[in-house]
Amino acid sequence: MNSKLILIGGKSGSGKTTLINKLIEMYPDVYLRPISYTTRKQRPEETNNEYIFISSEQFFDLSEKGEILNIDKVYGNYYGMRRDFILENLKDGILLIKEIHPQNHKKINQLLKDNVISILLKSQPIKSTRNDEDAEYYNSICEDDFDIIFYNDHGASIEKNAEYLHNKISTYLRYCDAFPRTGFVDYINRVGYNKVAKYFTEEKRITTRNFHELSASFFKKFFYDYVKADSKVLEIGPGQGWLYEVVTPTCEQYCFADISKEMSNINGSTSKIITSVRCIPYPAESFDVIVCSLGDPYFYPEAICELFRLLKSGGYLAFSLPAKQWASLLRGSASKGDKTIFVLDSGETAEVFSFTYSIDELIKLMGDIGLQLVSANSIKAGLLTNEISSAITIAAEKGCIDYKDLETVTVAIFYKED
Repeated sequence: MNSKLILIGGKSGSGKTTLINKLIEMYPDVYLRPISYTTRKQRPEETNNEYIFISSEQFFDLSEKGEILNIDKVYGNYYGMRRDFILENLKDGILLIKEIHPQNHKKINQLLKDNVISILLKSQPIKSTRNDEDAEYYNSICEDDFDIIFYNDHGASIEKNAEYLHNKISTYLRYCDAFPRTGFVDYINRVGYNKVAKYFTEEKRITTRNFHELSASFFKKFFYDYVKADSKVLEIGPGQGWLYEVVTPTCEQYCFADISKEMSNINGSTSKIITSVRCIPYPAESFDVIVCSLGDPYFYPEAICELFRLLKSGGYLAFSLPAKQWASLLRGSASKGDKTIFVLDSGETAEVFSFTYSIDELIKLMGDIGLQLVSANSIKAGLLTNEISSAITIAAEKGCIDYKDLETVTVAIFYKED
């Protein structure tokens, strides 16, 4: 595992300190809290394992000498991490982890030359004086600036929250070099879908219509086999509501989450949450089933970690993505920075990300996160019975194959073990 300094910010009462303490307790060979200087008074139960207690004069003298990495002021007291301790331990393969106000994250990242992971902790609102004092700052914060966003569920055990955050951090370290920054992905997707929303119809988007036609039988069978009367279902990225109309679910609860406000307005759903897929404000293990039709814009590792968090043990994740063969032929050498370009009626363009995988790549990624394969299959365009998109025929021509033999949509089901 790469050495990093993990900075965790969040409103007062979000559980930063408690969560960090639990991570260190549960994974002592992975995480270490760095030693900091502080001007506050030492409490009776405290040792010097976390803080060195000094006067304000000593603190600023050390700061001027460059021996303090950052300065945080909290309720009249100053805090700052020991620079030499940080640099020493970053060489030893340790993940240093510390609660630091987000206004200092960027500065510390620049000082440490990108050896930093910036995490924003979110949680259910807790009424307190401290919370009121920093509410204005956090309400205006740009979440796209953070490497990881984590929903700390106060209704779950501390151990369970620590497990899920550890999963996100481990997955980030494993895949960060292969994917764009997730905040940038969210920004592009939000802007792109807000821009394309009113043009995003089955009539105008022939490629999307073809993908839907190829995956319709898969989703109908999945809902028949796995969605029961008492099931709680979450759909990610519902767009115009195609999937809901096709499967007409009869279940206890059916919720939607989408990053685009404009797409939500067109869909007309009253139960949709507008949010990034990487942090959906539901309690952990809320859903029996999660479904995603054409989830490629947001099917990056951190988002899948969040779907894992939201699934109950024994729950199922079913999804469709554009097939890797189609995407590679249409776009050339496929990479994890691929995008879909929409041409609007005005001639303008809008773009969103498009993450595609071979079945082997999916099994590896899902397994790393904790999801196990039930079934996966790539469907060929030969099953199409209506108008064929030029994006499909052009890809087939580039591959010198009959379009009927072109793998066009990948459908898969994974489950979360009990």
